[in-house]
Amino acid sequence: MKLTSAGATYPYGIDSEDSNIRIAPTACNMEELESALEILVICICLANLRKTNN
Repeated sequence: MKLTSAGATYPYGIDSEDSNIRIAPTACNMEELESALEILVICICLANLRKTNN
């Protein structure tokens, strides 16, 4: 799974709230999809923990 950095989809890469990511769809099998979803959930949980601790 590949994620762009926050704000990469904004003009000039400037996202004042550092809040936007883009996940581009690709052709994959079910095992790869399950792995990608696990990674995504972990990233979301980590971001939420960092936000609540600041």
